[in-house]
Amino acid sequence: MCPDRTFVADMMLGRLARWLRILGIDVLYLNPVDDAELIRLSRRDKRILLTRDTRLVQRRDVGEHLLIRENDPMAQLAAVIRVYPPAPECILTRCIRCNTLLTASEKRDVRDEVPEHIYHTVSRFARCIQCDRVYWEGSHCRHMLETCRRLIGGQ
Repeated sequence: MCPDRTFVADMMLGRLARWLRILGIDVLYLNPVDDAELIRLSRRDKRILLTRDTRLVQRRDVGEHLLIRENDPMAQLAAVIRVYPPAPECILTRCIRCNTLLTASEKRDVRDEVPEHIYHTVSRFARCIQCDRVYWEGSHCRHMLETCRRLIGGQ
């Protein structure tokens, strides 16, 4: 079962948001977005605010948040998962573009949407029902999985 905590990330954390989604974590990322809207979204949706903005976290109306001090996206990711550990079974369950949960897709349904060699060599596919992107486990995916497992295991 994936944790039910959710996040909203400021504009400076786009790469972090992408990696959190790879880990299966629900993270809202809008660019552009102003501080007032970030706070409003955080409070309305009960999302933990991830930010690099030291002035933003000093505001009285900021709810639960995590100030990200690291510059490198992998260091940022490590900082988040130290405080909010992800569930390994949730890795690669979200669309990295739009944050929607992925659904299994029948191989025959993606035939015209993936390269021919992928269709013939891969058996499992997933689809984002929001943006219609198709996912499969290729070499890039294996690299992401190794990175995620190394980070989670190194907590």
